[in-house]
Amino acid sequence: MKNTRAIVAVLAVATLLSSCHKDGKDEFDDLFNNGNVYTLNNQVKGNSIIQYKRNASGLLSLTGTTPTGGQGTGSGLGSQGALFLSENHKWLFAVNSGSNDISVLKVYDKSLTVTDLIASGGTKPISITNFGYWVYVLNAGGDGNIAGFYLHSNGTLSPISNSIKPLSSNAADPAQISFSHNGTALIVTEKATNNIRSWELNSSGEPIAVHNFASAAPTPFGFAVGQEGKIFVSEAAGSVPDASALSVYHVDGNANLSLIDGPESTTETAACWAVLTGNQKYAYVTNAGSNTISGYSISQTGDAELLNSDGMTAQTGKGPIDAALSSHSNFLYILTSGSHTIQGFSVHNDGSLKLIEEEGGLPIGTSGLVAN
Repeated sequence: MKNTRAIVAVLAVATLLSSCHKDGKDEFDDLFNNGNVYTLNNQVKGNSIIQYKRNASGLLSLTGTTPTGGQGTGSGLGSQGALFLSENHKWLFAVNSGSNDISVLKVYDKSLTVTDLIASGGTKPISITNFGYWVYVLNAGGDGNIAGFYLHSNGTLSPISNSIKPLSSNAADPAQISFSHNGTALIVTEKATNNIRSWELNSSGEPIAVHNFASAAPTPFGFAVGQEGKIFVSEAAGSVPDASALSVYHVDGNANLSLIDGPESTTETAACWAVLTGNQKYAYVTNAGSNTISGYSISQTGDAELLNSDGMTAQTGKGPIDAALSSHSNFLYILTSGSHTIQGFSVHNDGSLKLIEEEGGLPIGTSGLVAN
């Protein structure tokens, strides 16, 4: 009888897990399956992606490095989105800022394979984004521009017609490019102009209208894209001590922006990178000048409120920059530019963070961070 009960119990668990996989909403993904964390070494002699395996507890182990075929700059890019992982986790996109091109890599469980290397349509690409079969890159060099590409099923790219568009100024000092939640708009933050620039896209992925929106606070930098047209933008305030903030905007179907909430102070310095949990309940920004992470609770309407009155949800190593969440937002990973590490935090149900992991030895200039 005991053996029969044990067999029934095992079959029940197997059936439950099988049904989760069938509907594509496996709640046990972070618990039972592993994931990966990727960063870009951004070296002049050859750009490479550094890959780590994530176990069920959020701990990392180095898997290896994969050359992108391009070159880096050897110094920080001052951007969010140097790496971008497609929604289906099949493709990884990387900027090669030193050679003015971008790479596409096919993602396997323990390895990556380059499928294309193509000119970025400008100089010094610093941020890249993907929606479906469209890929757009933000070029910060020269006068600065955006350029679009069509992603083919074999992982190669071809330029989208009429997609190379200028920024609002030839000295815009841009930080990030991303699609809106439904792919109808592109958004770019411009640090030097204090503008958020957006383009409406047609059905072919071509920009057909452009808008400029004044940032709610100075130096709009990184941002996270949420549901229902919301975007969550960090504002570094020119690195003035304790003056950084987070603002929440809405992007409509015509790529027009409107302010929902903010600026909501971090009480910290140089808030530059922003991420949003999958359930849309918490946003986190890294404060490069304070060596901290500020967490916010997010209401259904998009209002943001600090989790900690002092703005310090967690302390980090020196110079926290890029941030990435695992697939179900159980783990938050931070790239530190001063300590040259990746730090891992467990994300609790109340939004609080606990340091669980630190991987060191990264080269100076390492940029970009994505996780699944």
